[in-house]
Amino acid sequence: MNPQPEGEAEVVTLEFPELTKEQIIRCSFSSWYPKFIRHTLKTRVIKPLPEGFVKYLLSDGALYIPGGGDITYLDGEDPLSDYSDEEADQEEDSKNDDCSVLENDISFPLLEERIRCIIDYLDGAVFPKLNWSSPKDAAWISASRTLKCTSPYDVFLLLKSSDFVVHDLCHAFEHCVDNEPKPEHEPSLGPEEYELVLRKWYNLHPAMEFRCFVKDGELIAISQRHAEYYEFLAELKDDIEEWIWNFFENEVQENFESQNYVFDVYVNKRTKKVWVLDFNPFHSITEPILFEWAEILTAKEALPLRLITSEADPLIRTSQPHSHNRYPQEMVEMSFEQSLADFAESFQKQFEEQ
Repeated sequence: MNPQPEGEAEVVTLEFPELTKEQIIRCSFSSWYPKFIRHTLKTRVIKPLPEGFVKYLLSDGALYIPGGGDITYLDGEDPLSDYSDEEADQEEDSKNDDCSVLENDISFPLLEERIRCIIDYLDGAVFPKLNWSSPKDAAWISASRTLKCTSPYDVFLLLKSSDFVVHDLCHAFEHCVDNEPKPEHEPSLGPEEYELVLRKWYNLHPAMEFRCFVKDGELIAISQRHAEYYEFLAELKDDIEEWIWNFFENEVQENFESQNYVFDVYVNKRTKKVWVLDFNPFHSITEPILFEWAEILTAKEALPLRLITSEADPLIRTSQPHSHNRYPQEMVEMSFEQSLADFAESFQKQFEEQ
């Protein structure tokens, strides 16, 4: 064996549990949502997405393509409400959901109308995602610098500008041991259908979002979701850890089928209720946030909840997240003389002319 050269760091290969297509599919929104419907945000799903719309998302220039498909509507409870499950169900049953009258075999304009209908139904604002990913890498292009959408145009602009969306469409199974590679930019979802998920927009406090890591069926680590300092979290640390652990043991552990996975939650500190936001693969494609994957993979027992402890905490990210994804292909190909405002204005104009 050759000795390690002096001053040269040893390269450590991380060994993750095998990742299969079935495990990825379990993290797809419509796979887990029915089981956690009472513990997540109110949502509507357009499924399946028209093939033409999928091509639109993958195309370089097309902004408006007709298609067809059915729509599926799913309900969830308001995470900021003090209503009981029964009260929420009774109130929901009493509402007249005008969206239900929409017909099948939609064209692209009807897809736009369905999105508008859902936005109205969900009190005027939503945030979008596909089966797995939200276009958070494209939030920089929206007027609010968030994923908040109040019109179909907002939804289309975010989805069209996101590399994460392209990953969902073309590379969802890329790291799976049972994946069969396909040509570049060819949709590869396989047995699953593409779906557009529209979730009701809430002004959730980012300090109360947490990422939870489950290894071999046991909760092994919890991390603050956003790497920023929030002074009040220190005094809530023990309570937050207890609330999340109780939620995992009572609601998640026996209901999510995989043994290795990651899930994101929001904690309402007033009601002490924990809300599921998403499920992700237990793999390097999922960000470990304040941990290193090596810590999680080698841990023999549960690690303490990890928080940013001060404004000088070295765990605070010094670079903008997703900075390598900040420019869609159309913008890269444009002359640098055209500003971001011009790009957004041009996109809006083309959209309105359709």
